[in-house]
Amino acid sequence: MNVSKVSAIPLYQQLEDYIRESIESGQLKPGDRLPSETELSKRYQISRMTVRKAMERLEFAGYLERYPGKGTFVAAPKIPQRVSMLHGFHKKMSALGLKVKSTVLEVQSIDAGIIIERRLGLQTGDRVFQISRLRYVEGTPVAIQIA
Repeated sequence: MNVSKVSAIPLYQQLEDYIRESIESGQLKPGDRLPSETELSKRYQISRMTVRKAMERLEFAGYLERYPGKGTFVAAPKIPQRVSMLHGFHKKMSALGLKVKSTVLEVQSIDAGIIIERRLGLQTGDRVFQISRLRYVEGTPVAIQIA
């Protein structure tokens, strides 16, 4: 990979794209250790700040995990789950052979409000229970579900 200093694409973006493509293509696998910021800086002749920005963006996007004193590693793939698909969460994750756990964070009685009253066929002023749960897959928190 060559970083083009004359390209309209920012240097951090070029490095970020290269690392992301290496991960998505399988060239870099979960658990692989990446070179240090200093090593990448020297290899591509760009500043450490530029490398750091690319790494931070990849970490935020879930591609990398950084461990102070140990290095930066390719993260295990996350389970794609849209919020609208949380219905049947336990069943879907179990079907994938994953261990699922839920922890109730809060239960409260609230006024239903006009939208919920209409959807549930309730009377004006009726109350409903709102339950907030933290959902885990393989011990990792993956979603907060409010029902």
